Amino acid sequence: MYVTLVQATNLESIGPAGIQIKLCLMPSKRCRFKTKIRHGKNPKFHECYHIRGLPPEDVTGMGLRVRLYMFEKLVRGLLIGECVVRFSSISLDAETTLWLTLEPCTALVGSQIPKWESQRRQTTPSAAGDGRGTVHV
Repeated sequence: MYVTLVQATNLESIGPAGIQIKLCLMPSKRCRFKTKIRHGKNPKFHECYHIRGLPPEDVTGMGLRVRLYMFEKLVRGLLIGECVVRFSSISLDAETTLWLTLEPCTALVGSQIPKWESQRRQTTPSAAGDGRGTVHV
């Protein structure tokens, strides 16, 4: 399976800080990827990642967590937003293009992220942003 990150949009509130997107295969968290840090309100990534070794019978129970981080000088990455795309909600037989609307992470403290089973952040494709940022996958 290949995942290509194309662009993030609607990041006006970020300012001049750098942006990085991190991907994680859920629930195992064994495949992790991250983009190069980009700058701007609508940074373009065009980075492709190959996820290997997925057992076909387990794919429908898996998903991909997408997180957006902000980087400033001498500051560790600050989590801005995230979403989870469950593979059971999209067609894996053909190439699929999605705009993902990220949920703000103001309720998350440090690295306290809800467990996979209890996450209710399943996303649906969105063509328009709402100020929280969107990612074109």
